[in-house]
Amino acid sequence: MARAADVSPSTVRFYVRAKLLKPKRASNGYMKFGASDLKRLVFIRRALKLGYTLADVKAIVHDAEKGQSPCPRVRQIVVQRMDENERRLAEMIALQARLRKAARLWERMPDQPPTGNTICHLIESMEDS
Repeated sequence: MARAADVSPSTVRFYVRAKLLKPKRASNGYMKFGASDLKRLVFIRRALKLGYTLADVKAIVHDAEKGQSPCPRVRQIVVQRMDENERRLAEMIALQARLRKAARLWERMPDQPPTGNTICHLIESMEDS
């Protein structure tokens, strides 16, 4: 199963423990996976690559198992993730600008040992913004 899905055996075991894969048990105790298990594993990996969380995938699979279309949930989550990513991207761009500003400012500042009132004068020279 792991080889067919190009994942590690521990990944397969993880999804079994998470109850996303439900293999049958052979008489020797080994897990028996069928084609539907492989299809589900590929689905899980694809969803995770799209940014869905494991909890999202469980909810999507649960909808499908109840015979309900998971598509509305899938659409809602992807829009939510895009909004979150836009916000995080804006935060990262702002951080990059602060880092550039600090690097330029600190190039001209000498090294100094801490005083009783400072720890690192470089960081302390930056404004809170």
